[in-house]
Amino acid sequence: MNSVIVQLVKKDLSLRIRLVPIVILAGLVSLATIAIESVGPIISSVLYITTLVAFSVLIGMYNVTMERDKQVQLFVLSLPVSHRQYTISKTLSSLLLFMIPWIVLTAASLAAIVLLAAEPDGLIVFMLPMQLYFAVNFCIFLAVMLVTSSEKIVISTIILTNMGITLVINLLMRMPSIAQSMSADLIVWPADVVLIVLLEIAACVLLPLAAVVTQNKKQDVI
Repeated sequence: MNSVIVQLVKKDLSLRIRLVPIVILAGLVSLATIAIESVGPIISSVLYITTLVAFSVLIGMYNVTMERDKQVQLFVLSLPVSHRQYTISKTLSSLLLFMIPWIVLTAASLAAIVLLAAEPDGLIVFMLPMQLYFAVNFCIFLAVMLVTSSEKIVISTIILTNMGITLVINLLMRMPSIAQSMSADLIVWPADVVLIVLLEIAACVLLPLAAVVTQNKKQDVI
């Protein structure tokens, strides 16, 4: 990888990495509250979703939008740094900052399902597509923030994707294959769920890539 890109990524990580353990801790606490009878799974789920979604917005805002608003981007581009290098570094650092806690919390949530006797293992068939949707959600945020400086578009994206969470949860739970698997003690991956997982993974790759390609085609700094 280009040394300039590596240095820019390291710079972003050094500035934002302090947020990662806070998010991991908040996510683990929200998962742990499932064991508290007075709290219950609904409140725990709300806390968990809020943690991931809020963090995804913060990463986009702090790592991309604020640097543009404070003209840090213009300063960096005045150095021996190309627009392409800057865009790639922003994309990589943002993905790393989000994916570190996402991987930890995804592993923790899947482990909790397996280890908790009260929860059927088949719940994983719902949990994994849902976790991947949060990753897709972040990639949508990131792609939009990379290619536009319009506050209206950014805010609209945040509102629409947040509204989409409830819709996706309901759609997944209403799928017959997932509904049957969620109550089973064995983990069985229906073909339609596997397809959803593959499409979500593809979206996580293609959305940032499309944003980088689009941004690199622009001649003017946004």
